Amino acid sequence: MTRPPPAAPESPAPAGFRNLTLELDHGCFHDLTWRLTLTTPDPDVSTLVQRLVAGGWNTETRLQTVVYVESPHGHVLVVIPATGRLQLRLHYTTPGEARARTAHAVAADIDRLASR
Repeated sequence: MTRPPPAAPESPAPAGFRNLTLELDHGCFHDLTWRLTLTTPDPDVSTLVQRLVAGGWNTETRLQTVVYVESPHGHVLVVIPATGRLQLRLHYTTPGEARARTAHAVAADIDRLASR
């Protein structure tokens, strides 16, 4: 008896984000980490962090080289100020079938706050 192949992970619909792009991070096997890229002409992650905090996110800096910004729902945006790298880490309890949709929704919130 052969089993059908596993379903391909759901990919988010084109977002139409104004300030960023979203893609599944290459190192994640469970759709929990996503890469964000700012598309503004002069991307400034420090300003983004300030806008997220003003929008209700919490920030924690463990090292000067890494900033963690947590959404009200427990998802975390990891920011590397020196390179501008942004990684969205969904909370581990996010159901598998909802991860792409959740990443899209969190990215939309980040995009909205980045526009302020």
